[in-house]
Amino acid sequence: MDPALDKAPNGYVTFNDRGIIIAVNDTLCAMLNYTKTELEGAKFESVLNIAGRIFFQTHFFPLLKMQKKVDEIFLNLSAKDSSLIPVITSSLRNEERDPVINTCVILPVHNRRKYEEEILAAKRQAEEALRENRALTEARREADLHSLELDKKILQLNQVNNNLLQFNNIINHEMQECVRKILVFSRLGRTEDDEDYLLKITQTANRLKVINSSLNAFIGLGLHEGKFEEVDLNSCLDEACLDVLKKTGFEALNFKCDKLPVVEGLFADLKMLFYHLISNSVKFRKQDEVTINVTSVIYQDNIYKMNDRKYDYQDVVRLTITDNGKGFDNKHKEYVFAILKQLNHESPGSGIGLAICKKVLDNHQGSISIDSTEQRGTTVTIVLPLKQY
Repeated sequence: MDPALDKAPNGYVTFNDRGIIIAVNDTLCAMLNYTKTELEGAKFESVLNIAGRIFFQTHFFPLLKMQKKVDEIFLNLSAKDSSLIPVITSSLRNEERDPVINTCVILPVHNRRKYEEEILAAKRQAEEALRENRALTEARREADLHSLELDKKILQLNQVNNNLLQFNNIINHEMQECVRKILVFSRLGRTEDDEDYLLKITQTANRLKVINSSLNAFIGLGLHEGKFEEVDLNSCLDEACLDVLKKTGFEALNFKCDKLPVVEGLFADLKMLFYHLISNSVKFRKQDEVTINVTSVIYQDNIYKMNDRKYDYQDVVRLTITDNGKGFDNKHKEYVFAILKQLNHESPGSGIGLAICKKVLDNHQGSISIDSTEQRGTTVTIVLPLKQY
């Protein structure tokens, strides 16, 4: 054997097809604690453990004969003291010689099991971390859902409280005032037999009727079991416009409208929203023709309304509806959304329209605001989420 090969850092062995070792280098002898005399002429299987012998006979040697070479096969060699030495072997078959020679290069891998255990431990740690991360992610998702639900509930409670305060004011002031006037006018009418008192009683009773029907309409919003669905705002606006034209008979209505998106909502309520806005533009016009411009912009907005430390952005549409009507002093821009509040008590309507618009937007997790200038028109801004959350 070549001296350089004899002293190579890895084991070297050749054997024939009967498995008899023909040559072995000093490195492999030292690895196994055998002498060359003890190994040369012995069977290669004699340095394998039982599992290794079975593997050699059923897989290793048949594969070597078929493919003429095998690479990086793991085996356990059995040393003279029966200790096991884990090795990686690559083999080459030379059929040009007679007899055929099979050559194996053997590299000990004493730390392989340690590395495997470290890899397995690292894998287990990674899987555990992944499970914990998934659990944490799920917990955070649940917390976010509860946080968003809580935010919605707080907002709804604020809206309900605000409505209850307005109802209380209407019952304690508006309705009681109507009842007081009816009692006073009826008493005076009996004593003075004046038809003016009867007319005032009728007018006051009608006012009471308007208040009652307006409150019923307002309270009824959101009590029905309508299911949210995809609503084409273009169709909503068109139908609302037709309803206004039918009810008022006013035809000089000029619309300039962007293409509006589809949102998730209640068609009837959103149609009512547009109806009241268009109807107000017609009622409070300052010239023969009413021009309404509707623009649409989609952007992302934070869906948290009550918690200023939480953020979750979703797509919303902002509609800007501008008319060329009489307008009003902008200091009243909050007042006009109150229930049954009118800037001019001689103006047509009951003062419920914008309050209904606000409630429709509240029920759709949206918002509405208004800006106006006397004799220069009014702009209503509506924000609606594309999807309910």
